[in-house]
Amino acid sequence: MHKVSLINAQNQGVTLFIDTKSFLPAKKTYSWRDPESKEMDEEAELYDEYRVEGGINSPHVITREKNGEMTSQRFVYSVAYNTGIADSEFAPPPINYNKLKK
Repeated sequence: MHKVSLINAQNQGVTLFIDTKSFLPAKKTYSWRDPESKEMDEEAELYDEYRVEGGINSPHVITREKNGEMTSQRFVYSVAYNTGIADSEFAPPPINYNKLKK
C-alpha cells in the first residue's frame, strides 16, 4: 500500500492510501484537533468492491469511520458517467432585487 499525504498552506492535510497492484485509492483519512477536548480526531473513507462502470473503475462499497469506529456504509448498485446533463442545470436562478426596498 502506498501512502501519500497532501498538505495545503493552512496546514490542512489529507492522506491517501493507494493499492500497489491496481493503483486505486483504498482509503482516505484526515484529522483535526477537537477544540474542546484538544484530542486528535480522525475521519476515514474506505473504498472497496471496485467495478468498471462506463470505462472507469468505481468503488461500490464506501465505508466511513470516525476514530476507528464505523459511522456509515454505502452500497452503490450502479454508476453513470457523462449522462448529458443540460447546461441549464448549472445556471443560477434569477436574482429578484428591489431597489426601492431598504
